[in-house]
Amino acid sequence: MHVHRLVFQAVANDVEHVIVDGKLIMEGRNVRTVHESTVLDEANEEAFSTIKRAGLEKYMQPTKYFWGHARAYVDEKRYDEREDAAAMVKGE
Repeated sequence: MHVHRLVFQAVANDVEHVIVDGKLIMEGRNVRTVHESTVLDEANEEAFSTIKRAGLEKYMQPTKYFWGHARAYVDEKRYDEREDAAAMVKGE
């Protein structure tokens, strides 16, 4: 059942070396073709850009309920949004 296990049970941690078209891409779990820090920096920049375009910056700032109070944090944000919507309706 080696093929079955390879196809259905393998995970990223099982891979140590990758060869594509005869070229060594990853050796000893270190990617040789890109700089990891550069890719992570670009991905973070794009993520923050997406958050800004969606108008979700306020969700990136932790509140007093951040650790151990996830439900209160979400409820507080929803409550603030309802107040904002009510103020808009009233023309404030």
